[in-house]
Amino acid sequence: MKLASALICTMTTVLFASCSSEDRPSATPDAEPSSLADVTIMYYGHGGGNLDTHYMGNIRGMYKAAASSYKNVKIAVEYKFSKEDNLPDMASESEMKEMDELVRTGGKDAEAKLSNLNYLKWMNPVGSSTLRFVVDPAQTLKEQAQGHYLPGKNAEISNPDSLANFIRWAAKACPAKKYVLVLNDHGGGYSPDAEIYQDKATATRGVIFDDAYHGNHFSAPSLNHAIKASGIRPDVVYFDACLMNTMEYAFELKDVADYLVASTYVTLAGAPYATLIDVLSAAHDDMRYALEKYTEYYVKSFDPEDKDEVNYYDMTVTETARLDQLGKSMREFTDRLCNTYKNGTAEQKQKIDNVTRDAVRVTDSGALYDAGRYMEAMRKALPEVFDDAFWAELKESFNNCIAAQYTSKYLLNHDYQVDYSVLLATRGTYLQSAWKDVESDPDSKILTNLGFFAPDGKFTNYVVIDGLFKKGVTPAYTLELADQGQWGGTLEAVYGALAFDKATGWSRWLLLNEQQPSLWCNNDFNTPLPKISD
Repeated sequence: MKLASALICTMTTVLFASCSSEDRPSATPDAEPSSLADVTIMYYGHGGGNLDTHYMGNIRGMYKAAASSYKNVKIAVEYKFSKEDNLPDMASESEMKEMDELVRTGGKDAEAKLSNLNYLKWMNPVGSSTLRFVVDPAQTLKEQAQGHYLPGKNAEISNPDSLANFIRWAAKACPAKKYVLVLNDHGGGYSPDAEIYQDKATATRGVIFDDAYHGNHFSAPSLNHAIKASGIRPDVVYFDACLMNTMEYAFELKDVADYLVASTYVTLAGAPYATLIDVLSAAHDDMRYALEKYTEYYVKSFDPEDKDEVNYYDMTVTETARLDQLGKSMREFTDRLCNTYKNGTAEQKQKIDNVTRDAVRVTDSGALYDAGRYMEAMRKALPEVFDDAFWAELKESFNNCIAAQYTSKYLLNHDYQVDYSVLLATRGTYLQSAWKDVESDPDSKILTNLGFFAPDGKFTNYVVIDGLFKKGVTPAYTLELADQGQWGGTLEAVYGALAFDKATGWSRWLLLNEQQPSLWCNNDFNTPLPKISD
């Protein structure tokens, strides 16, 4: 939902021109303009333990665009397979022969039959090996994979140097007027403890989880560093990874790309890359239009005809040049919120606590909450604090950041779409949790574990006793100590270093707030939501 606006079911109207990228450092300064592709897609992916087969399907899709599109769009790929013990069993000799014959003979049934076979088995990759190549639509993925493995096992795909090196290589191999960097792997949104990304115990949030290298992953700052270190400024950073549409990541990457593409909820294996290639080719220099069309197609392609089937699919395109103004408006919002909480009346403080208590949680496990809905609820609770003139300014700056947005029919029907998530904490302590579903009652869940991450860096994990939650009812559960220690940083050192916090001062509210936000989250992908009444 955009702030105080109607539900969005079509593309956002284009009101502003895209940002100029003429000052982008060039990886090929001696390239002639006539030799440049319109766009190069730089695809950087990893199977992450259970997604290799799906991601091979994603890469196969890069060979299925219209033939004319490859004249305008080039694709450079780097993909690391999961470690050996996470890969499926390798193909038998008979399976290999069957797959080879289907590709050789083609025909209308070949694709359907191939989709029923394990394509990953067909390629027989070595665990933790890494492919790097430029897509040639005249060949097949299997043909291109032969001889295009990097030496060794490229153990540190989550190291910033690895990504920076790939970006530089891709720009040299496929020089283009514009670049789209795609990051395809598990994603987890934002959490401060994940910033200490060398520690495998903290790999609870982030993106590009390397299962073969101590569970490391990119954090918001390390991803920023990697892109800047490459010397190439992509026009677009596209997270084909779950939960990455956060305020923290958006602000951290605002100076390294013109647009960010991300989902607040889960992404699905099988992103329509052929369509991405086609829309980029058709749009030529109009990147914003291409992203609008792709966002629309992406969500619609996963939306069933059933008008109310449960689907948590969404995608938001952020225009990064607009984030600076949003940061200024959100700083004023944070100033007013903190001042009222400290110096306002008891009634005002209680209203703020009520809003926080009922904040909309985006994931079952992490402390990610609906940023727009949270601010809007504060406005409704305290109109004397967030007056009309200020609210109009904040609403405009918030909405202007969204260049395009689509959400599934289910989310729209239940008024549950989310623009961006943001961290919420109680006196600087944020909670992570683990749940089990109650099969006999979709309106109930069992809370099994609670992890407390304190602002001073202490970590405590509890097993929850009698943690049966009924929607709208919190039980009187008890906690049994399971583990404690240090998570490797502090809220001030980690969150305070973020571009988002520097712009908005949000950590002041995280440290001041005394009310624990809701632990309940409807987003378990099978719990129907009640229709929101007017």
